[in-house]
Amino acid sequence: MKGSVRVGKSRKGTVRVRHPYRLLPSLTVSCRLLPLFLVSAPPAWSQSGRWRPDERIILTDFSRVEAIAVSRTNVFAATTGGLVIYDRRFEKWEPPLTRVDGFPDFPLRAALVDPADDAVWLAGDAGLVHYQPQIRRLEVFMTGPIVDLMFDRDDPVRGLFVRGRGGWEFLTRGQAVTFPASDLPPRARWIQPVSLRAALDGFPAAEAMGATTLLDRRLRRFSYTAAGISPEKTEAFFGTDGIGLFRLDALSSRLEPLPFGLRSPDVGSVLVVPGGVWLGMNDGGASHAPGFVRLWEDLQNVRYDEGGTASPVFREEHDLLARGTELWAATDRGVFRFEPGGPWRVMDVGDGLPGDRCLALSQGAPGVWVGTERGLALVHDDGTVARVGPASFVILALSAAGDSALVGTNRGLLFAAAGMNLLVMKPDVADEPVLSGPIVALVRVADTVVAATPRQIVWKPPAGRWMVERVLPEIGDLRSLAPDRGGVWVGGERGFGFFRFNGRGIVTFHSPEDLPGAVRRMAVGGPYLWLATQGGLVRYRRRVLVP
Repeated sequence: MKGSVRVGKSRKGTVRVRHPYRLLPSLTVSCRLLPLFLVSAPPAWSQSGRWRPDERIILTDFSRVEAIAVSRTNVFAATTGGLVIYDRRFEKWEPPLTRVDGFPDFPLRAALVDPADDAVWLAGDAGLVHYQPQIRRLEVFMTGPIVDLMFDRDDPVRGLFVRGRGGWEFLTRGQAVTFPASDLPPRARWIQPVSLRAALDGFPAAEAMGATTLLDRRLRRFSYTAAGISPEKTEAFFGTDGIGLFRLDALSSRLEPLPFGLRSPDVGSVLVVPGGVWLGMNDGGASHAPGFVRLWEDLQNVRYDEGGTASPVFREEHDLLARGTELWAATDRGVFRFEPGGPWRVMDVGDGLPGDRCLALSQGAPGVWVGTERGLALVHDDGTVARVGPASFVILALSAAGDSALVGTNRGLLFAAAGMNLLVMKPDVADEPVLSGPIVALVRVADTVVAATPRQIVWKPPAGRWMVERVLPEIGDLRSLAPDRGGVWVGGERGFGFFRFNGRGIVTFHSPEDLPGAVRRMAVGGPYLWLATQGGLVRYRRRVLVP
């Protein structure tokens, strides 16, 4: 029986799972079939239903490379976080494809460029992936394990040879059914993926230089995992198990990194700086120690600051600010201070902080306010630390202005001022019951104050009263706020949204359709909204979110 079963329709479009044949156990046929499905996805720019590549880009951990293929124009590198594409002509990175864009999450073992159109075929543990960069079209064939790929050099247009558990089969272009490959071309005509061993033998300088090159700043050693050679044999590209992609020039025998994306998926915070952003990276279960990442606005340049061998370590990073030439980071091991590229210094309980686990930072005229799980402190410009109020409060959010600060705690919204060793609740706050519970985020939009509880936002215009908004279950427990013109961005466990003061309306976007994980922090810079999430960094053009 033939047919097409419609399995779903959403903002990603209609996905059809085709069952080319349904066989009874006792029935045999003369052709061998791809074991199950072809899932044909729409072009990548429409897979979320609304975002073009210039409107939303997701960066996650692209440091672990599984397979590489090189065409005359592009380098395709399949990583554990998605597919990254490097344009060799213009030496620039194209927008990647991640899980949110429809890229599959099964391991990939081999990659091969299609001689007919410079597309790429990827073989993996659960099937076959076909990506056409010219039209950004992604197809996923759920066939079961594929271990090798091959084109006939003299007739590549006819189709692709794939080798699964049962041997070689042939996939005709445009079809979802393979047939036994009884007429394999002579081996001299086979076009196959480049093996790592063959690439190292052909470019021995890569292996010789790997001993000193495949190290990070903490002197952790990494290994090559995959390789690809350019059609003209002038360049080789090598993937690694934790520090991304490298290029070797055959003429100069120079091995250079091609950094792109992140080295861990879990982003703790994002800070907008001139020309781009700084990120604080959490452990996230990765083999890398957490650290900091400097990304330029166009995402083409990246610098990883992971400290040296003697640098202190942390596991969680919660907040980030720039003060002069230094970055300050609130972590689970205290406040880290450093100039980019310089040594990390840590400030903790031994220096006067009420607790080592720091959750929030905000700077004002007298210095930097530091919120910890055991109370509040003010770090003056001369380096002295003054504790403010009792250690019984967990400080979750801060917003400084002048000599004072609003303090979001586990027991409500409080007020602190420099020179006062106490936290107070103002009368207008005490009159609003919603503000007596946990306050997880605080921002100021001009003269308007916005506070977030785990369930809803509360705001106060100049000379006005506190306004309590509806509960926002569609984006889950709230975690972050970011100010913008006429409103505020709200980030939560299941998505994010924009709240307008005028009209008091909110437009929302959700995970996993629009972002890869729970929102931890948000920041607005120029035309972009940046979201630090549990699954990576997301950069949106603001105009497509809120015209």
